[in-house]
Amino acid sequence: MKIKTRYNIRLLLISLILIFSVVNASLRLTENGMSSIFRIISPVFILILLISNIHRYKNSIIFMLVFYVYSLIVSIYIYNYIAFEYYIFFAYIYIVFILIKTYKIYALDFKREFFRFLDVITTISVILCIVQFFVRIPYPHVSLPAERGMNIFMGNENEMGEPLGCMLILYTYKYIFENDKSHIVLMILICGILFCNDAKLTIIGCAIGIAGLLLLKERKNTGSRLIKIRRYFSARVYVINIFIVIAISIALLYFINPILVFRDYPISVRELIFKPIGNIIKLQKVPGSGGSMIDRTNAIIYGMNELVHSHFAGIGLGNSVTMLAKPEYHLLTAKSMHNLFFQIICEAGILGIGLYVYFFIWGIKNTKYIDIENNIILKIIFMVAFIFISSQSSIGIMSNYYTWMIVFYVILIPTSHKKAISF
Repeated sequence: MKIKTRYNIRLLLISLILIFSVVNASLRLTENGMSSIFRIISPVFILILLISNIHRYKNSIIFMLVFYVYSLIVSIYIYNYIAFEYYIFFAYIYIVFILIKTYKIYALDFKREFFRFLDVITTISVILCIVQFFVRIPYPHVSLPAERGMNIFMGNENEMGEPLGCMLILYTYKYIFENDKSHIVLMILICGILFCNDAKLTIIGCAIGIAGLLLLKERKNTGSRLIKIRRYFSARVYVINIFIVIAISIALLYFINPILVFRDYPISVRELIFKPIGNIIKLQKVPGSGGSMIDRTNAIIYGMNELVHSHFAGIGLGNSVTMLAKPEYHLLTAKSMHNLFFQIICEAGILGIGLYVYFFIWGIKNTKYIDIENNIILKIIFMVAFIFISSQSSIGIMSNYYTWMIVFYVILIPTSHKKAISF
Protein backbone atom coordinates (compact mmCIF):
# COMPACT_ATOMS: atom_id res chain seq x y z
CA MET A 1 0.00 0.00 0.00
CA LYS A 2 2.88 2.37 0.82
CA ILE A 3 4.43 1.85 -2.58
CA LYS A 4 1.15 2.58 -4.34
CA THR A 5 0.65 5.75 -2.25
CA ARG A 6 4.18 6.94 -2.99
CA TYR A 7 3.70 6.42 -6.72
CA ASN A 8 0.37 8.29 -6.64
CA ILE A 9 2.03 11.25 -4.93
CA ARG A 10 4.76 11.20 -7.56
CA LEU A 11 2.20 11.26 -10.38
CA LEU A 12 0.34 14.06 -8.63
CA LEU A 13 3.52 16.14 -8.41
CA ILE A 14 4.28 15.51 -12.09
CA SER A 15 0.75 16.56 -13.05
CA LEU A 16 1.06 19.72 -10.96
CA ILE A 17 4.37 20.70 -12.56
CA LEU A 18 2.95 20.06 -16.04
CA ILE A 19 -0.01 22.31 -15.18
CA PHE A 20 2.53 25.00 -14.27
CA SER A 21 4.16 24.46 -17.67
CA VAL A 22 0.88 25.23 -19.42
CA VAL A 23 0.31 28.28 -17.22
CA ASN A 24 3.80 29.41 -18.26
CA ALA A 25 2.33 30.13 -21.69
CA SER A 26 -1.28 30.87 -20.80
CA LEU A 27 -2.68 33.11 -18.05
CA ARG A 28 0.95 33.94 -17.33
CA LEU A 29 1.87 34.87 -13.78
CA THR A 30 4.40 37.42 -15.02
CA GLU A 31 5.18 39.24 -18.24
CA ASN A 32 8.34 37.17 -18.56
CA GLY A 33 7.48 33.46 -18.69
CA MET A 34 11.08 32.59 -17.73
CA SER A 35 10.35 33.63 -14.15
CA SER A 36 7.21 31.54 -13.69
CA ILE A 37 6.90 28.68 -11.22
CA PHE A 38 7.50 25.96 -13.82
CA ARG A 39 10.83 27.44 -14.87
CA ILE A 40 12.02 27.56 -11.27
CA ILE A 41 10.93 24.26 -9.72
CA SER A 42 11.01 21.81 -12.65
CA PRO A 43 14.84 21.59 -12.99
CA VAL A 44 15.18 20.63 -9.30
CA PHE A 45 12.49 17.97 -9.59
CA ILE A 46 14.03 16.59 -12.80
CA LEU A 47 17.48 16.46 -11.22
CA ILE A 48 16.10 14.29 -8.41
CA LEU A 49 14.44 11.97 -10.94
CA LEU A 50 17.61 11.63 -13.03
CA ILE A 51 19.81 10.92 -10.01
CA SER A 52 17.46 8.29 -8.58
CA ASN A 53 16.64 6.52 -11.88
CA ILE A 54 19.33 7.57 -14.35
CA HIS A 55 19.39 4.15 -16.06
CA ARG A 56 15.77 4.67 -17.18
CA TYR A 57 16.67 7.84 -19.08
CA LYS A 58 20.04 6.82 -20.49
CA ASN A 59 19.09 6.96 -24.19
CA SER A 60 17.36 10.32 -23.93
CA ILE A 61 20.31 11.81 -22.01
CA ILE A 62 22.72 10.61 -24.70
CA PHE A 63 20.52 12.13 -27.43
CA MET A 64 20.30 15.43 -25.53
CA LEU A 65 24.07 15.65 -25.11
CA VAL A 66 24.80 14.70 -28.74
CA PHE A 67 22.29 17.28 -29.99
CA TYR A 68 23.77 20.02 -27.79
CA VAL A 69 27.39 19.30 -28.71
CA TYR A 70 26.59 19.04 -32.43
CA SER A 71 24.56 22.25 -32.37
CA LEU A 72 27.27 24.17 -30.49
CA ILE A 73 29.91 23.03 -32.98
CA VAL A 74 27.95 24.10 -36.09
CA SER A 75 26.89 27.33 -34.36
CA ILE A 76 30.52 28.29 -33.71
CA TYR A 77 32.19 27.11 -36.90
CA ILE A 78 29.42 27.76 -39.43
CA TYR A 79 27.29 30.59 -38.09
CA ASN A 80 29.71 32.15 -35.59
CA TYR A 81 26.88 32.77 -33.14
CA ILE A 82 25.36 30.77 -30.28
CA ALA A 83 21.70 31.52 -29.45
CA PHE A 84 21.95 30.50 -25.79
CA GLU A 85 18.31 31.23 -24.99
CA TYR A 86 17.17 28.48 -27.36
CA TYR A 87 19.35 25.93 -25.62
CA ILE A 88 17.41 26.86 -22.48
CA PHE A 89 14.11 26.45 -24.37
CA PHE A 90 15.18 23.01 -25.61
CA ALA A 91 16.25 22.00 -22.10
CA TYR A 92 12.75 22.73 -20.80
CA ILE A 93 11.21 20.74 -23.66
CA TYR A 94 13.45 17.88 -22.53
CA ILE A 95 12.21 18.37 -18.96
CA VAL A 96 8.63 17.95 -20.17
CA PHE A 97 9.67 14.72 -21.90
CA ILE A 98 11.29 13.37 -18.71
CA LEU A 99 8.19 14.24 -16.68
CA ILE A 100 5.89 12.38 -19.07
CA LYS A 101 8.26 9.42 -19.36
CA THR A 102 8.32 9.20 -15.55
CA TYR A 103 4.53 9.36 -15.52
CA LYS A 104 4.51 6.41 -17.93
CA ILE A 105 6.88 4.42 -15.70
CA TYR A 106 4.68 4.68 -12.61
CA ALA A 107 1.15 4.91 -14.07
CA LEU A 108 -1.00 1.78 -14.01
CA ASP A 109 -2.54 2.65 -17.40
CA PHE A 110 -0.49 5.42 -19.00
CA LYS A 111 -2.56 5.77 -22.17
CA ARG A 112 -5.85 6.19 -20.32
CA GLU A 113 -4.61 8.16 -17.30
CA PHE A 114 -2.52 10.74 -19.12
CA PHE A 115 -5.21 11.25 -21.76
CA ARG A 116 -7.59 12.10 -18.93
CA PHE A 117 -5.09 14.73 -17.73
CA LEU A 118 -4.79 16.23 -21.25
CA ASP A 119 -8.57 16.18 -21.57
CA VAL A 120 -8.96 18.30 -18.42
CA ILE A 121 -6.40 20.84 -19.69
CA THR A 122 -8.14 20.99 -23.07
CA THR A 123 -11.59 21.39 -21.57
CA ILE A 124 -10.44 24.33 -19.45
CA SER A 125 -8.71 25.91 -22.45
CA VAL A 126 -11.82 25.62 -24.61
CA ILE A 127 -14.01 27.10 -21.87
CA LEU A 128 -11.65 30.08 -21.57
CA CYS A 129 -11.78 30.51 -25.35
CA ILE A 130 -15.59 30.44 -25.42
CA VAL A 131 -15.75 33.03 -22.64
CA GLN A 132 -13.41 35.28 -24.62
CA PHE A 133 -15.47 34.78 -27.77
CA PHE A 134 -18.48 36.42 -26.09
CA VAL A 135 -16.68 38.71 -23.65
CA ARG A 136 -13.88 40.52 -25.45
CA ILE A 137 -11.32 40.74 -22.66
CA PRO A 138 -7.62 39.87 -22.78
CA TYR A 139 -6.27 37.31 -20.33
CA PRO A 140 -3.21 38.17 -18.18
CA HIS A 141 -0.11 38.95 -20.23
CA VAL A 142 -1.54 37.77 -23.57
CA SER A 143 -2.84 39.97 -26.35
CA LEU A 144 -6.47 40.05 -27.49
CA PRO A 145 -6.86 39.09 -31.17
CA ALA A 146 -8.95 41.18 -33.52
CA GLU A 147 -12.60 40.47 -34.31
CA ARG A 148 -13.75 37.04 -33.13
CA GLY A 149 -10.38 35.36 -32.69
CA MET A 150 -9.57 33.72 -29.35
CA ASN A 151 -6.22 33.78 -27.63
CA ILE A 152 -5.06 32.47 -24.26
CA PHE A 153 -1.52 31.60 -25.38
CA MET A 154 1.29 34.16 -25.41
CA GLY A 155 1.46 36.56 -28.34
CA ASN A 156 -1.05 35.22 -30.86
CA GLU A 157 -3.84 32.72 -31.38
CA ASN A 158 -1.73 30.37 -33.54
CA GLU A 159 0.05 29.10 -30.43
CA MET A 160 -3.28 27.98 -29.00
CA GLY A 161 -4.70 26.42 -32.17
CA GLU A 162 -1.73 24.08 -32.43
CA PRO A 163 -2.35 21.95 -29.28
CA LEU A 164 -6.11 22.08 -29.85
CA GLY A 165 -5.55 20.65 -33.32
CA CYS A 166 -3.41 17.87 -31.84
CA MET A 167 -6.13 17.08 -29.30
CA LEU A 168 -8.73 16.98 -32.08
CA ILE A 169 -6.73 14.13 -33.64
CA LEU A 170 -6.74 12.27 -30.29
CA TYR A 171 -10.46 12.82 -29.75
CA THR A 172 -11.22 11.62 -33.29
CA TYR A 173 -9.09 8.52 -32.74
CA LYS A 174 -10.99 7.67 -29.55
CA TYR A 175 -14.32 8.24 -31.30
CA ILE A 176 -13.46 6.09 -34.34
CA PHE A 177 -11.43 3.28 -32.76
CA GLU A 178 -12.72 3.20 -29.17
CA ASN A 179 -16.31 4.30 -29.81
CA ASP A 180 -15.87 7.07 -27.22
CA LYS A 181 -18.57 9.66 -28.00
CA SER A 182 -18.12 11.71 -24.83
CA HIS A 183 -16.01 14.37 -26.53
CA ILE A 184 -18.23 15.22 -29.53
CA VAL A 185 -19.21 18.66 -28.20
CA LEU A 186 -15.58 19.44 -27.42
CA MET A 187 -14.56 18.36 -30.93
CA ILE A 188 -17.14 20.68 -32.49
CA LEU A 189 -16.02 23.58 -30.31
CA ILE A 190 -12.36 23.02 -31.24
CA CYS A 191 -13.29 23.07 -34.95
CA GLY A 192 -15.11 26.36 -34.38
CA ILE A 193 -12.12 27.87 -32.55
CA LEU A 194 -9.71 26.82 -35.32
CA PHE A 195 -12.00 28.39 -37.94
CA CYS A 196 -12.43 31.63 -35.99
CA ASN A 197 -8.68 31.85 -35.48
CA ASP A 198 -8.08 31.32 -39.21
CA ALA A 199 -5.72 28.40 -38.45
CA LYS A 200 -5.49 27.20 -42.05
CA LEU A 201 -2.56 24.79 -41.77
CA THR A 202 -3.85 23.31 -38.52
CA ILE A 203 -7.24 22.71 -40.15
CA ILE A 204 -5.52 21.04 -43.13
CA GLY A 205 -3.44 18.86 -40.77
CA CYS A 206 -6.55 17.84 -38.82
CA ALA A 207 -8.41 17.04 -42.05
CA ILE A 208 -5.55 14.83 -43.25
CA GLY A 209 -5.34 13.10 -39.86
CA ILE A 210 -9.09 12.46 -39.63
CA ALA A 211 -9.19 11.15 -43.22
CA GLY A 212 -6.31 8.78 -42.44
CA LEU A 213 -8.03 7.47 -39.32
CA LEU A 214 -11.26 6.86 -41.23
CA LEU A 215 -9.48 5.00 -44.04
CA LEU A 216 -7.58 2.75 -41.65
CA LYS A 217 -10.72 2.07 -39.63
CA GLU A 218 -12.43 0.99 -42.84
CA ARG A 219 -9.72 -1.60 -43.34
CA LYS A 220 -10.18 -2.97 -39.81
CA ASN A 221 -13.97 -3.06 -40.07
CA THR A 222 -14.90 -6.73 -40.54
CA GLY A 223 -18.31 -5.73 -41.87
CA SER A 224 -16.84 -3.50 -44.52
CA ARG A 225 -17.24 -3.99 -48.23
CA LEU A 226 -13.46 -3.88 -48.39
CA ILE A 227 -13.10 -7.09 -46.37
CA LYS A 228 -12.58 -9.17 -49.51
CA ILE A 229 -10.06 -6.68 -50.85
CA ARG A 230 -8.21 -6.76 -47.53
CA ARG A 231 -7.50 -10.46 -47.98
CA TYR A 232 -5.47 -9.72 -51.11
CA PHE A 233 -3.57 -6.67 -49.88
CA SER A 234 -1.18 -6.63 -46.94
CA ALA A 235 -1.38 -3.76 -44.48
CA ARG A 236 1.73 -2.17 -45.97
CA VAL A 237 0.36 -2.35 -49.53
CA TYR A 238 -2.94 -0.94 -48.27
CA VAL A 239 -1.15 2.08 -46.79
CA ILE A 240 0.75 2.57 -50.04
CA ASN A 241 -2.55 2.50 -51.91
CA ILE A 242 -3.91 5.14 -49.53
CA PHE A 243 -0.98 7.41 -50.38
CA ILE A 244 -1.61 6.82 -54.09
CA VAL A 245 -5.24 7.84 -53.63
CA ILE A 246 -4.10 10.92 -51.69
CA ALA A 247 -1.67 11.82 -54.49
CA ILE A 248 -4.44 11.54 -57.08
CA SER A 249 -6.74 13.64 -54.88
CA ILE A 250 -4.03 16.31 -54.55
CA ALA A 251 -3.62 16.38 -58.33
CA LEU A 252 -7.38 16.87 -58.73
CA LEU A 253 -7.32 19.69 -56.19
CA TYR A 254 -4.60 21.40 -58.20
CA PHE A 255 -6.59 21.30 -61.45
CA ILE A 256 -9.97 22.11 -59.88
CA ASN A 257 -8.38 24.80 -57.66
CA PRO A 258 -11.30 25.38 -55.26
CA ILE A 259 -11.57 28.58 -53.21
CA LEU A 260 -11.36 28.10 -49.44
CA VAL A 261 -13.12 30.66 -47.25
CA PHE A 262 -11.48 31.38 -43.90
CA ARG A 263 -12.05 34.07 -41.30
CA ASP A 264 -9.94 36.81 -42.87
CA TYR A 265 -10.13 36.21 -46.61
CA PRO A 266 -10.84 33.58 -49.28
CA ILE A 267 -7.84 31.85 -50.82
CA SER A 268 -7.44 29.27 -53.57
CA VAL A 269 -5.83 25.88 -52.95
CA ARG A 270 -3.03 26.71 -55.39
CA GLU A 271 -2.15 29.90 -53.53
CA LEU A 272 -2.40 28.21 -50.12
CA ILE A 273 -0.53 24.96 -50.83
CA PHE A 274 0.88 24.42 -54.30
CA LYS A 275 2.50 27.79 -55.02
CA PRO A 276 4.49 27.88 -51.74
CA ILE A 277 5.59 24.25 -52.19
CA GLY A 278 6.76 24.99 -55.74
CA ASN A 279 8.84 27.96 -54.61
CA ILE A 280 10.36 25.97 -51.74
CA ILE A 281 11.33 23.10 -54.06
CA LYS A 282 12.98 25.55 -56.47
CA LEU A 283 14.38 27.65 -53.57
CA GLN A 284 12.99 30.64 -55.43
CA LYS A 285 11.96 33.65 -53.37
CA VAL A 286 8.31 34.63 -53.65
CA PRO A 287 8.08 38.25 -54.90
CA GLY A 288 6.46 40.81 -52.61
CA SER A 289 6.45 41.18 -48.85
CA GLY A 290 4.16 41.77 -45.89
CA GLY A 291 1.69 38.94 -46.47
CA SER A 292 1.87 36.05 -44.02
CA MET A 293 1.88 33.38 -46.74
CA ILE A 294 4.59 35.17 -48.74
CA ASP A 295 6.82 35.90 -45.75
CA ARG A 296 6.48 32.44 -44.20
CA THR A 297 7.30 30.79 -47.51
CA ASN A 298 10.33 33.04 -47.97
CA ALA A 299 11.46 32.29 -44.40
CA ILE A 300 11.57 28.58 -45.25
CA ILE A 301 13.40 29.31 -48.53
CA TYR A 302 16.02 31.41 -46.71
CA GLY A 303 16.47 28.61 -44.19
CA MET A 304 16.95 25.99 -46.88
CA ASN A 305 19.46 28.22 -48.67
CA GLU A 306 21.43 28.53 -45.43
CA LEU A 307 21.29 24.75 -45.04
CA VAL A 308 22.79 24.28 -48.52
CA HIS A 309 25.49 26.87 -47.78
CA SER A 310 26.38 24.95 -44.60
CA HIS A 311 26.86 21.79 -46.69
CA PHE A 312 23.85 20.31 -44.84
CA ALA A 313 25.56 20.54 -41.45
CA GLY A 314 22.92 23.02 -40.24
CA ILE A 315 23.29 26.46 -38.67
CA GLY A 316 22.75 25.64 -34.99
CA LEU A 317 19.86 25.67 -32.55
CA GLY A 318 17.93 28.96 -32.61
CA ASN A 319 19.96 30.49 -35.43
CA SER A 320 17.02 30.46 -37.83
CA VAL A 321 15.76 33.44 -35.79
CA THR A 322 19.23 35.00 -35.93
CA MET A 323 19.20 34.50 -39.69
CA LEU A 324 15.91 36.36 -40.17
CA ALA A 325 17.25 39.30 -38.13
CA LYS A 326 19.87 39.96 -40.82
CA PRO A 327 19.09 42.80 -43.25
CA GLU A 328 19.25 40.56 -46.33
CA TYR A 329 16.67 38.19 -44.82
CA HIS A 330 14.39 40.74 -43.17
CA LEU A 331 10.66 39.94 -43.41
CA LEU A 332 7.82 42.13 -42.20
CA THR A 333 5.56 39.45 -40.71
CA ALA A 334 7.92 36.52 -40.02
CA LYS A 335 10.62 36.77 -37.37
CA SER A 336 10.99 32.99 -37.30
CA MET A 337 10.53 30.21 -39.86
CA HIS A 338 6.95 29.44 -38.74
CA ASN A 339 7.52 25.82 -39.66
CA LEU A 340 8.94 23.35 -37.15
CA PHE A 341 9.58 20.68 -39.80
CA PHE A 342 11.89 22.90 -41.86
CA GLN A 343 13.30 24.68 -38.82
CA ILE A 344 14.70 21.41 -37.45
CA ILE A 345 16.27 20.60 -40.82
CA CYS A 346 17.73 24.10 -41.13
CA GLU A 347 19.17 24.24 -37.61
CA ALA A 348 20.15 20.59 -37.02
CA GLY A 349 21.14 19.70 -40.59
CA ILE A 350 22.20 16.09 -41.02
CA LEU A 351 21.23 15.29 -37.42
CA GLY A 352 17.67 16.56 -37.98
CA ILE A 353 17.39 14.76 -41.31
CA GLY A 354 18.57 11.58 -39.59
CA LEU A 355 15.84 11.98 -36.97
CA TYR A 356 13.20 12.23 -39.71
CA VAL A 357 14.64 9.17 -41.44
CA TYR A 358 14.37 7.26 -38.16
CA PHE A 359 10.68 8.15 -37.77
CA PHE A 360 10.03 7.31 -41.44
CA ILE A 361 11.68 3.89 -41.13
CA TRP A 362 9.75 3.30 -37.90
CA GLY A 363 6.49 4.06 -39.71
CA ILE A 364 7.32 1.81 -42.67
CA LYS A 365 8.33 -1.12 -40.45
CA ASN A 366 5.20 -0.85 -38.32
CA THR A 367 2.57 -0.44 -41.05
CA LYS A 368 2.26 -4.23 -41.22
CA TYR A 369 0.88 -4.20 -37.67
CA ILE A 370 -1.98 -1.75 -38.25
CA ASP A 371 -4.49 -4.61 -38.43
CA ILE A 372 -3.67 -5.72 -34.88
CA GLU A 373 -2.38 -2.59 -33.14
CA ASN A 374 -4.50 0.56 -32.95
CA ASN A 375 -1.75 2.47 -31.17
CA ILE A 376 0.44 2.10 -34.25
CA ILE A 377 -2.32 3.72 -36.33
CA LEU A 378 -2.51 6.66 -33.93
CA LYS A 379 1.25 7.20 -33.96
CA ILE A 380 1.59 7.07 -37.76
CA ILE A 381 -1.41 9.30 -38.47
CA PHE A 382 -0.43 11.77 -35.76
CA MET A 383 3.10 12.11 -37.17
CA VAL A 384 1.78 12.95 -40.62
CA ALA A 385 -0.85 15.39 -39.34
CA PHE A 386 1.61 17.10 -36.98
CA ILE A 387 3.81 18.19 -39.91
CA PHE A 388 0.97 20.48 -40.99
CA ILE A 389 -0.38 21.36 -37.54
CA SER A 390 3.02 22.49 -36.24
CA SER A 391 3.52 24.63 -39.34
CA GLN A 392 0.86 27.01 -38.00
CA SER A 393 3.10 28.11 -35.15
CA SER A 394 5.96 30.58 -34.88
CA ILE A 395 9.07 30.13 -32.76
CA GLY A 396 6.61 30.20 -29.83
CA ILE A 397 6.37 26.42 -30.20
CA MET A 398 9.68 26.23 -28.31
CA SER A 399 7.89 27.17 -25.08
CA ASN A 400 4.43 25.84 -25.90
CA TYR A 401 4.63 22.91 -23.50
CA TYR A 402 0.97 22.07 -23.98
CA THR A 403 1.83 20.97 -27.52
CA TRP A 404 4.93 19.07 -26.41
CA MET A 405 2.94 17.20 -23.75
CA ILE A 406 0.62 15.86 -26.45
CA VAL A 407 3.49 14.97 -28.80
CA PHE A 408 5.45 13.08 -26.13
CA TYR A 409 2.27 11.35 -24.93
CA VAL A 410 1.63 9.95 -28.41
CA ILE A 411 5.28 8.93 -28.82
CA LEU A 412 5.36 7.15 -25.43
CA ILE A 413 2.07 5.25 -25.77
CA PRO A 414 3.19 1.62 -25.52
CA THR A 415 2.54 -0.90 -28.28
CA SER A 416 1.04 -4.15 -27.05
CA HIS A 417 2.07 -6.44 -29.92
CA LYS A 418 5.40 -8.01 -29.05
CA LYS A 419 6.81 -7.63 -32.59
CA ALA A 420 5.75 -4.01 -33.05
CA ILE A 421 8.57 -1.53 -32.62
CA SER A 422 8.01 1.01 -29.85
CA PHE A 423 9.91 4.23 -29.10
